Amino acid sequence: CFFNNSKSRFCKKSGMKCFVFVSLLALICCTKAADPEKPTWPTEFFSPFGLYDDLLFLKNATAQFYYNWDQVQTQKLIYDTHCFPLAHINAVFKACTMWFNSVGIYLEIPGDDIECCLMIPDVGAVPPDFLRARHNGSTI
Repeated sequence: CFFNNSKSRFCKKSGMKCFVFVSLLALICCTKAADPEKPTWPTEFFSPFGLYDDLLFLKNATAQFYYNWDQVQTQKLIYDTHCFPLAHINAVFKACTMWFNSVGIYLEIPGDDIECCLMIPDVGAVPPDFLRARHNGSTI
């Protein structure tokens, strides 16, 4: 194109088409990256999971997550061998259960004779669409 003047008009048109195509592609990619689709949780489910904590050397400690929004708006976490480290002093060395409901977060640690206590008031289960939350009018 640079050496042959008879093709310069074609090259300019092709170059413009290429520029427009690349610009549109970049715009589409940026738009998709800027606003990912946020999933909504099912209203009831169960999921086993592993608890990891590098500082306490926990590797895949057995745990279960129960979620029921429609009937009781509650989530329940059962830690079979090692409790969530911040739940209570020495909790990481014992099994525990945590409930999240409309009143707050409850904790049970049978090994410490904590049968059921309100650990944190006014913090409940997250709604199924919590990832689509809005704060002060702004999408989070």
